[in-house]
Amino acid sequence: MLSHDIIIIEDLPERIENSIINKAINYALISLTFTSKKMDLFSIKRKIENITKGRIVELIFQHFITQNKLPVNFSSCQTPFYLPSKRDFIMDEYEWDIKNTFVRTRTSLSPKEIIELPALIPNRPSSSIFTDQWEKRKEMKHKTSKGARFVFTFMERPKENDFISLKILPQHLAFFERIKKQYPVHHGSEPPFTESWFWNELSKIDFPIYHLNQKLKLYITSWAGEDHFPFFFNTEKRNFEDRIYTKLRNKTIKIHRLPSFISLFPKLNEKMVCGEFFLGE
Repeated sequence: MLSHDIIIIEDLPERIENSIINKAINYALISLTFTSKKMDLFSIKRKIENITKGRIVELIFQHFITQNKLPVNFSSCQTPFYLPSKRDFIMDEYEWDIKNTFVRTRTSLSPKEIIELPALIPNRPSSSIFTDQWEKRKEMKHKTSKGARFVFTFMERPKENDFISLKILPQHLAFFERIKKQYPVHHGSEPPFTESWFWNELSKIDFPIYHLNQKLKLYITSWAGEDHFPFFFNTEKRNFEDRIYTKLRNKTIKIHRLPSFISLFPKLNEKMVCGEFFLGE
């Protein structure tokens, strides 16, 4: 891909931005006890923020796709809050995952800087009980799938803190501990509790307050499929030029070596809503 292929989504209407953030936080809250093993205040706050951040990315991407009426199927990948996800969307009979990376920066990135960023797919060593996302690309969640693909996105975040922060109270910790104790393991097809019960119980405490430290801005860049996987390589690198920090091994490649996402939808070259090509300076 080239620098002028980058799509930027920013300056969303306030009602859309608020809706995305609230939906993301709600998802993080109701799914927390089925994704988190630790139950202390710090880990709960961090976990809720991390789930929220990931969900925000998905919802911005989904909003862009929907507004442009692109042939992408999100509904088949939706799962209840208590069950594992089935990837992010279906397109052209392939299962797609959105792989987003948060970039620490005090100034807006330029297109030339963005195309030098790494595409990252977690690839910790496998064991008899653990398989990371790179190896799981071979596991199909849908019977009719031809294979798995990835689309790579990036979001900027402040150097010193995150782009969103939440205030989690000790009462929230007690509430989630109660759920964890009452529903320690759940693998069934029936919900452990109803969503209405959850929100009613949480309302007795109060909902977490959030603060947005910067406006939402998402860059959609490149994608990768089976033909591109042989060019990925393992990196033990944890620090990418003081902009991206990871805690684990990844499969990686510079995004400019991959095809652009825009190449999948040439019609966006003529008309695009809710986004634009990032020409920068």
